[in-house]
Amino acid sequence: MSCPKVRFYSNCSDQPCCVQEALSRYSLVISFTVFHMVIVALQSLRLQSDELPQQSNKRKGGESMNECTIGDPLWSARLLHTNPQAIGDAHYSFLLSGADVITTATYQASVTGFVTHMDVSAERARELLSSGVQLAQESVKRFVSDTHPTEQRRPLVAGSVGPYGAFLHDGSEYTGAYAEEMSIEELKVWHRSQIDCLAAAGADLIAIETIPSVKEAEALVELLREFPNSKAWLSFSCKDGRCISDGSLFADAVQIANRSTQLVAVGVNCCSPAFVEPLLDSARSLLSPDMSWVVYPNSGEEWDAEQGWLLPYRPRSRYRVTTTVKRKWNLCSLRSVTVAQL
Repeated sequence: MSCPKVRFYSNCSDQPCCVQEALSRYSLVISFTVFHMVIVALQSLRLQSDELPQQSNKRKGGESMNECTIGDPLWSARLLHTNPQAIGDAHYSFLLSGADVITTATYQASVTGFVTHMDVSAERARELLSSGVQLAQESVKRFVSDTHPTEQRRPLVAGSVGPYGAFLHDGSEYTGAYAEEMSIEELKVWHRSQIDCLAAAGADLIAIETIPSVKEAEALVELLREFPNSKAWLSFSCKDGRCISDGSLFADAVQIANRSTQLVAVGVNCCSPAFVEPLLDSARSLLSPDMSWVVYPNSGEEWDAEQGWLLPYRPRSRYRVTTTVKRKWNLCSLRSVTVAQL
């Protein structure tokens, strides 16, 4: 199976390398770093108005950027249609701040969601999904052109795929309750168009994230085989230091990930930072030698479906790395300014 080629720019080599090789290099950097430095600053596009040019702070209808993303059933994906420049600016801001991987604004995007909430055709909905990758690629190209990086490798574009619960827009990506009433085949049907659009648009890898249930993970691992040239990571939402959101053991979730030769990493995201070490410890012996950890918890806040992020919390700027296990780190919901400080 061929590995997608991505060119990195460094003072050591200008030769292309595959995604898996690239991510393992990032892990190596982190392993030799005493403190967590957000080497892989996965940009999750919680768009803040103060990160974007003033003229990009409004979308059609006059709503503010935060009004567009908080409480919107499409979240930041709506901007793919109404204000794509704002997304490009956000990507570029995170790249300038040191991000090595940027994720597309497609976490809460779907063909059905676009058709339902924006009254567009299915064909246009697919175009919007693909445009998420194109915008990120254009930002990377602009970054490389503007900065001529020598020591920093070329950033990767990860096509974001959220759980079915993100479409439901009821907070169920943090419970996984819907999976009890759906079959694996139904879940595969739901996710197929998302992955198809992102892979066809040329995403360097697929970021399958905030998955709350083992059933949905099984469906996605099976579905990934239909896209044999795509690499991916799989990360779970978790309820505590041992279990993912549906109550299944994180260790069991890792074993599901081990079934795939296309996954380059498995881990957790959008959970409390306090859960990370216990979760990884619970499955450390089960991690495939061909895989890394991917870890991007939130900044200590909690999500409320009605009010958004609650209990504001200013994270400590460094998290001490106590092991040499391969891993990628980031804090979900951080601004690019904070990433630069880290």
